[in-house]
Amino acid sequence: MSGHWTGTYSFVTGAVRFSDLAYIAMSADELDKANYPHTDFVEWDNHAWRDGGRVLWPTAGMSIAQKPLQQMCAVGIHGEVLLLGSGDRHEEQIGDSREAIQARGPLRGVRTIGETSTPSE
Repeated sequence: MSGHWTGTYSFVTGAVRFSDLAYIAMSADELDKANYPHTDFVEWDNHAWRDGGRVLWPTAGMSIAQKPLQQMCAVGIHGEVLLLGSGDRHEEQIGDSREAIQARGPLRGVRTIGETSTPSE
């Protein structure tokens, strides 16, 4: 399966939650050529691949949050957030709106500090 991905996707970033659980963010090469903002996520869980879904924004970084749930936290350049794991998958927005983040400038990454994930400019 990885050979297929490397022929059609570019790897953006990843995060390891446990020795047998990791998350990978990828970008579809054809969609990149068309300037279509997106990120595709996959989970590698105990030697099995799972589809983590697609978001319609480019990912700036990824980390593992411990609270309120232990899960992957992916952050987009305009404050978009995807939380995935521990039986939950949902999106959030940093700040009041995407436009508020755009006015300040793009986010460049995310890091786990203590038990929470914190975006960085």
